[in-house]
Amino acid sequence: CCVFCYLFFFFFLMVRRPPRSTLDRSSAASDVYKRQAQVDKLSDDPARNTHGVVVFDNAKIHHAAAFQAKISEWSEKGVRIFYLPTYSPHLNAIETLWRKMKYEWLLPAHYESWADVKEQINHIIKNFGSKFSIQFSSA
Repeated sequence: CCVFCYLFFFFFLMVRRPPRSTLDRSSAASDVYKRQAQVDKLSDDPARNTHGVVVFDNAKIHHAAAFQAKISEWSEKGVRIFYLPTYSPHLNAIETLWRKMKYEWLLPAHYESWADVKEQINHIIKNFGSKFSIQFSSA
């Protein structure tokens, strides 16, 4: 559950960004910094009394030199970084969530403006677990 929560959190940050065409190189560096700060917060959390695992996909920002330099520090604090195999969206819970949103929960009317898309995605996130859910197995 915790891994899914962190992946969900990372996804939520991605949704709040403007379209990629409006981003510049400085925002990519900012993304690396944000990911580092998130893992730092987890690794420094005094309430965490066990080892933790943070799962990342293979996005370029997750392999940036500044990010890679922190992995040994996080490991010493009991937080391991696990990378999903390449080309394995079926293993990434966020990809499953996004696929459900894109093909089942977002309607054509929600794509009329960027504001409408963000509003509906926020609505889905706020109501995930009650109005919106994903069944991963039939058992």
